Amino acid sequence: MYQFSLKLIQAFIYWGWLATIPLYAGSEPNTPITSLGTINSKPIIETNSIVATVKSIEIGQQRSLFLEAEKFALAGNLEQVEELKNQLQNYPLLPYLDAVLYSNYPQKFSQQQIESFIQSQPDLTRQTGLLDNWLHSLADKNAWDTFQKYMSPEDALDLQCIYLDHVKINTEQKSFQTWRNQVASIWLTPYSLPSECTPLFNAWKKYGFLTADLVWQRFNAALNNGNSKFAHYLILLLPHKEQYKAQKILGYWKKRGKLPKVKSLLDKKRLSPQLALSLIQRYIWSNPEQASNNYQQLIDILPINSDVIQRTVALSLATSDQPQALNWLQQAELNQSEPVLRHWHLSILLKHHQWNDIEQLLENYLDSGFNHNSYQYWLGRAYLENDKIIKAQKQWKALAQIRDYYGFLASVALDQSVSLNEEKIPMMEQELQQFELIPQIKRATEWFALGRFLEARREWSNYIQKIHGESRLIAAQYAFKIGWYDRAILLLANRPFQNYLFLRFPIPYMKLYKKSKVPASYLMAITRQESIFQIDAYSSTGARGLMQLMPFVAEIQAHKNRLTYYGKQSLYEPETNLSLGSALLDQLLQSFNDDYLLSTAAYNAGSTAVSNWMKTKDELQADIWIETIPYGETRDYIKQVLSYQLIYSIMLEENFSILNSLIKPMFTGKVHNAMGSDTKISDAE
Repeated sequence: MYQFSLKLIQAFIYWGWLATIPLYAGSEPNTPITSLGTINSKPIIETNSIVATVKSIEIGQQRSLFLEAEKFALAGNLEQVEELKNQLQNYPLLPYLDAVLYSNYPQKFSQQQIESFIQSQPDLTRQTGLLDNWLHSLADKNAWDTFQKYMSPEDALDLQCIYLDHVKINTEQKSFQTWRNQVASIWLTPYSLPSECTPLFNAWKKYGFLTADLVWQRFNAALNNGNSKFAHYLILLLPHKEQYKAQKILGYWKKRGKLPKVKSLLDKKRLSPQLALSLIQRYIWSNPEQASNNYQQLIDILPINSDVIQRTVALSLATSDQPQALNWLQQAELNQSEPVLRHWHLSILLKHHQWNDIEQLLENYLDSGFNHNSYQYWLGRAYLENDKIIKAQKQWKALAQIRDYYGFLASVALDQSVSLNEEKIPMMEQELQQFELIPQIKRATEWFALGRFLEARREWSNYIQKIHGESRLIAAQYAFKIGWYDRAILLLANRPFQNYLFLRFPIPYMKLYKKSKVPASYLMAITRQESIFQIDAYSSTGARGLMQLMPFVAEIQAHKNRLTYYGKQSLYEPETNLSLGSALLDQLLQSFNDDYLLSTAAYNAGSTAVSNWMKTKDELQADIWIETIPYGETRDYIKQVLSYQLIYSIMLEENFSILNSLIKPMFTGKVHNAMGSDTKISDAE
């Protein structure tokens, strides 16, 4: 078994190259590993030297002075800012004070001063919003020559509108047409535009340039972007006699269970082919069985997209467990062999334990060049179920050397240690010292130390996007050293850096994790999957923090468990987030009788969905049940969490592996007994 000693890690941190780096205080300053992952502005002494102590005190004072100066800058107090700037001459974030002043109070400075700053600090100019604010100021002063000099096509729509409204119409016909097209391009944006665009559009409309065709284009674009409210508003801009047609389309969009009879609208170019296909697909997913019966009518609407329609019907039938799904999938695969079609073809066969068909199907896939690790594993399973034990062992032997979910399954099936394939991190002390002197990195580091993560990521990304190869490994090591784990993980996500597990699987917040009854390896696996340890992670659904908690869920957990919770912003505090997230997982485990598989699925998809899937749980073995979960996101989520938990259980020397407990009993007495016999894999030749 692969061993990753926690004591060795700690010794490595204390006595290896990590000991030479300035650290920043976090929530657990006494925990060696955790002290790497810190977000506070209070510095930890980097070494035992007096020089380091003095430097730490100096940087702490500078941070306090900078924050004070920033407040004065935002208030426009120039005298106080200048006084504090004299004490911040070597501080990396000093230029930001000027950026704040120039951005918010341009009237207090000469144009030459601002232009000089913009030219000397182009990155800061964009990151701080200085350029946008200054361009607005120039427009207010009618300084159009300077405005045009600094404006670029990438600028915000409000600035583009302001400029186009200024230039309006030239006498030259060519410029006239150009202006008309430029305004139309902006107007076709599929959502509401800034108020700065209103005068421009009013002038454009007065020239008669807003046509019904343009309104139809924007209406189609709005619905394609899921913006039905804005599409409803656009209907009012259509000629009265055409409004009912748009209402009809909007009705199909909202009542997705109704067969969309839109052929005539498509022919008259009132409905775009893209939106027509979207309406058809929404209908199919709402009524898979009905859609399969109306298949020919759907094809007649949009013959050019017949393959896509067939594929959608097949997948909707498969995910809703309809009996005719297999036939549809087989037909769809004849026209387009996509991974998702192949997955559901295999999934249905697995659900019904059709092992002979599975063996034949996967051998055909592999012979056709579709060499996915899942096919390798399931072919081995088919061999096993068909009593071809030696072929199963041979099939899994190479797969077991791969560090992923299916490789781990193969290892468990063969009753052998998992292969983590970890590589030793090369020593790059000199390169690291040079890296941390780069201005953008110094600024990113300071923002990170101040807990200003958005500003930190802007500086970091601005530099990182320009580097490649070994430089990215150096950057990842540096990010890890200062406890910026999410940046390190992202940098090492692809080859050739994937085997540096020490950097890719950090162990922060150990004291917080150990407060819970839930195993630390499981909590860390969930955290890594949810946020890659990004403290201020925020999802489009409103989930926040390390364990991606919804505020209302956090509030419930806090009330139930008498835990600290001061509102949604407190979810960005590691201690609050991890305590509430751990409590939620503990509750799920209790609800599902300590079933880690169901609890993991529920953490991602919700308990209601999992309760529906539980109907097949007792009928199917664990690996099959995972493979047949209807939600692709949840399938992948579970596979990742189980893999991460196994890795963390090894790193933490926990005698607990969810994957082992789920999978090993399936093979005991069949494969494992055969492994102990005199039969050799070579006998299968």
